[in-house]
Amino acid sequence: TMDPVIVNTARLSFALPFILLYALLQHEVVPLPLGSIALISIVSISIVAGFILMFKAYELADLSKVAVIGAMEPLIILMYSIAVFATLPSGPELAGGAIILAGTFLLIYFRKKPKVPVIED
Repeated sequence: TMDPVIVNTARLSFALPFILLYALLQHEVVPLPLGSIALISIVSISIVAGFILMFKAYELADLSKVAVIGAMEPLIILMYSIAVFATLPSGPELAGGAIILAGTFLLIYFRKKPKVPVIED
């Protein structure tokens, strides 16, 4: 098996030149303000850390428990958006997020658990 960090790094490294070329062709490349570099660095590190921790959780915990944590990711993003930008998403955005979360939790709740055969001695 391959290390998930290496796979993700290769995927992002492969996509970067295409995204950069597209931005250059659209004349949408703008210089970064120095004050934003710290925030971008913190966000980048937290995304990589979250990716690594999620794969570690897949190795150590039951998949159904990890799925519930993954389903809560939109709520965490909502809290970050409030903390960082001091704004709430609009009504339709909140409604769409609530529908997605409700669907995810309903799928997890009503999922049929596989029957495990009883081994008799």
